[in-house]
Amino acid sequence: MAEKDTIAIQLVREALLQSCAPGAATDEALTKVGIDPALLAADEGRVPASQYARLWRLLARRGDDEFFGMDPRPLKSGSLAFLCRSAMAQPTLAAALDTGLTFLSLMLEKLPAQLAHQQSLAEIVLLEDDAEPRRAFTYFTYWMIVHGVACWLAGRRIPILAIELRCAEPDFTDDYRVMFSENLRFERPRTRMIFSADCLDLPIKRSAE
Repeated sequence: MAEKDTIAIQLVREALLQSCAPGAATDEALTKVGIDPALLAADEGRVPASQYARLWRLLARRGDDEFFGMDPRPLKSGSLAFLCRSAMAQPTLAAALDTGLTFLSLMLEKLPAQLAHQQSLAEIVLLEDDAEPRRAFTYFTYWMIVHGVACWLAGRRIPILAIELRCAEPDFTDDYRVMFSENLRFERPRTRMIFSADCLDLPIKRSAE
């Protein structure tokens, strides 16, 4: 069971997998943000979400990549701040998501996306060309960015009805179910996040002030 405001050590391992060399470099990075490197060997270990956030920022600065090195084209430091600034200039969440997804599609080579809606449902779909799916952590990091920004822009949580992923189900999904939705579906034809289309009309609540 996930504890409030903590992150499972499994997700720390996933974050380090493509963004930090194992051994001394990993130990040094973890120690710098206050995480005991010995926790990596503890399957039930958890760390405060604030430490995980500091680790994300540290790895982003060191690799100049805010996407943990998981795309051939790095998401350079400052990209997420620019995403937020450009999206909050739009009048509605639909327009903000269009702007944000266009930006991420330009920046990330392997994860182009589009927003679509039909009747009462809206979805953000990843338009992947590769036959092999990404690992689950890659997809969930993408959804963490997109969903997190959407909630911040609207000033409220956007309920997720379901997330479908092309990849097989990983050994650990507890935190993903807490962060996103209990309704996670794996080995699906495409990767997408589904939510109520009513949310698209929400006004943007953020400004420069």
